[in-house]
Amino acid sequence: MTKIRNIVFVIVASCFGLLLFSFGQSVSSHGISSLRKPFNITASSNKFTSDEINKNLETFANKNNINIVKEFSVPKVGTKTRQAYYVLGKSHHFSKSQVIKSDMATRSEFLTSDLRYPLYVFGDVNQKIVSQELNRLGLSFQRSSDNWNWQVSDFLEDNYFDVFLELILLLLFLSLIVFNFKASRASNIMYLQGVSKLTIFKKRFIKDQLVFLSGYIAAYSINLIVLFSTHHWGVVWLVTYFALILYATQLIVYLIAGIIWSWSYNRATILPTIKGSAKNRLTLVIVLVVKTITEVIILASLLTLGQQLNTNQEIKGQVSTWSKLQERYSPSLSMNITSEEQDTEDKQTYKLVEWTSKHHGLISNYAGYNSAEGSGRLNFNDYSDYYNGGNVLVVNAEYLRLNHVMDGYGNKMSFNANDAVTHFLFPEKLKNQANRLTQKYVEQMGLSHMFKDGNAKVAVHLVKNNQNRLTYNPASLDMGYYASSVPDPVIIVVSPESLNGSNSDANRLWNAMMSNNAFSFTDYHKLNRKLVSLGMYKHIGGYTNIKSYASKIYQEQQSKVMQLSIILGLMIGLFVFECVLACSLYFGIYQRTHAIRTLMGQSLLKTHYRFGLVLAVLIISEWMLSLIVSHSLHLTSVYYLVDSLITFLIFYVKSKKNVMYIGASLKGDN
Repeated sequence: MTKIRNIVFVIVASCFGLLLFSFGQSVSSHGISSLRKPFNITASSNKFTSDEINKNLETFANKNNINIVKEFSVPKVGTKTRQAYYVLGKSHHFSKSQVIKSDMATRSEFLTSDLRYPLYVFGDVNQKIVSQELNRLGLSFQRSSDNWNWQVSDFLEDNYFDVFLELILLLLFLSLIVFNFKASRASNIMYLQGVSKLTIFKKRFIKDQLVFLSGYIAAYSINLIVLFSTHHWGVVWLVTYFALILYATQLIVYLIAGIIWSWSYNRATILPTIKGSAKNRLTLVIVLVVKTITEVIILASLLTLGQQLNTNQEIKGQVSTWSKLQERYSPSLSMNITSEEQDTEDKQTYKLVEWTSKHHGLISNYAGYNSAEGSGRLNFNDYSDYYNGGNVLVVNAEYLRLNHVMDGYGNKMSFNANDAVTHFLFPEKLKNQANRLTQKYVEQMGLSHMFKDGNAKVAVHLVKNNQNRLTYNPASLDMGYYASSVPDPVIIVVSPESLNGSNSDANRLWNAMMSNNAFSFTDYHKLNRKLVSLGMYKHIGGYTNIKSYASKIYQEQQSKVMQLSIILGLMIGLFVFECVLACSLYFGIYQRTHAIRTLMGQSLLKTHYRFGLVLAVLIISEWMLSLIVSHSLHLTSVYYLVDSLITFLIFYVKSKKNVMYIGASLKGDN
């Protein structure tokens, strides 16, 4: 029994080590130091230009013999931006070996980045002097670092690590309960000899913790070696903090099991325990309670897995369609900016639109995705709003060049890239509503405000019904709608000229569409250079490859399904273990009673109906409560039916073995 007990502690320590490794890899991808409080720059008074501020910071760093490290995001093609670092100052208080070489930013990336990022100071300098310098440069800042508790919480909630931790702790708790029950005879003998409960507990506690810590410290040391070898030792203290939290949870579980152990016997239980006839019902009740909790967690995991599998199938069915699209890159805006900066960005966005019309850039903004967020469903019969929730697609002329949009006569429609007219293309089924909706869209877009005389040039066209339109917008994948096209949208074709060139209303509209990932380009490098020249590069959060983004989402979804399936499999194994354990405890506690009833010729049903009734009541109660919470009658009912079959099958097998054991004992074979 001692050997098995030690193995359980080694398993728990190893699992904690895996959690530490995953946590270390997660937090090391961002943040160079978990101890230093950075100067989080929040705003600039525009007292100096960005170049002047950067030069002054570098001069300040050299003058005070310190290093100032800027941590910022660099846009890249993919789902996330690249976290990069740039070191100011010639001193060597900060070693570049602290971060991976590929994470070091170039000079041009640093100069084109936004000012509003954290600045870490390395070296012996009064923090007030640094604050005074930042104030002199007109930079507003906050002294704060990420809350460690939130970082730990976020990590556990991602990828179902919280469920994995619960599984480990449940295994430890159950094992301790059973081990303590098995060791109750030895404990009672010691108690009878005058050894106090506290002394017995301390002796067992020290032995168990030595075994656990030997494995846990080894796992922790391996994680430290990994962090040092990958130049991420800036987060060592955060990983250490998480390691202490894990150790604390193990201690709490151990102490709870110890308290239950101390309750499980007293002077009245000493002789029965020593004789082997103790009826420790408390242990059995605890196992049944834990079994019930495990069943509920398994049901919740099954419901989640079902949702993930449905999502997986939806994405899988659309991946091929997205993959057939042209290789296009869509920039996204990420920074929160001031009203003055917004005006400037709006104007620069218009310049990007002008450049887009000359370089076959595509603009495609679908309004309906706003209604799909969270539900994954769109209302394709809603044409009420051109920008927020309606089945309306705002595009430029390039969209019609790439897609066959047929008019009522079957002819392909096309317009000039800088057409002076805003064209409204309605499916024929909306013929009677076309004029009313056109007027509504004109008002919503503020077209009349874009012209001094208030007369915007518009044209209404009818197109064939039942035409699916590509949206070219990967934002739909993040909102839960995975199809690459939508049926029968109203198409509004706009151009710089049709919106009367550069004006505040038009510029704001272009910028809003860019914020919705509506712009896409075939040449990533040309786009990047243009954004740098326009001064917009520092506000770009990243670039999404429209063609491959669905595949990435599908791979991430498959990974979630795999992780949840593994955890679910482990939990089912724990559930079976708990069933066997509950039955074993039951037969162990009431073995003498069962022997007498068996000798009297009672059937298995009469002998064990009370315990069977307890199991049935627990399962039925769980089922009824789960129906109230989950609202999934079919899956919940099937789950508890299977649960009942497994539970009573194990109970039946154990009862038959118990009869055989009693028979063998009566014959003297045992």
